[in-house]
Amino acid sequence: MNIPLVLCGGSGKRLWPLSSVTKPKQFHKIFGNRSLFQETILRLNDFPLEPPIILTSKDHLSFVKKDLSEIEIKPTAILCEPISRDTAPAIISGSLYSMSQFEDPNLLVLPSDHLINPDKNFRETILKG
Repeated sequence: MNIPLVLCGGSGKRLWPLSSVTKPKQFHKIFGNRSLFQETILRLNDFPLEPPIILTSKDHLSFVKKDLSEIEIKPTAILCEPISRDTAPAIISGSLYSMSQFEDPNLLVLPSDHLINPDKNFRETILKG
């Protein structure tokens, strides 16, 4: 099984003042009519993947649900970190959850706050992997 693990936590410090602790940059519609989080999820449409596992915080859960609803995506799961501990612990949490749900999963770990343009190069690289 190929499982996308989408990281969408963050402290909102890197794109201040637009981005903030209460609404980090991945939930803003900076480059069009979709958020960076939505673009990350939609970028996966052409791949043979299971629905994504989303890792976020309790504080950002409403943004995650709203953004997923707008693009009509139902994730495998949304995991909320009780306390922000940065990237490595989030990936470990997602990995452990994946292993409990799927036999021998392959994970595609994706930050949700990056602009990837053009998508063609991203797609080719992922398919090679």
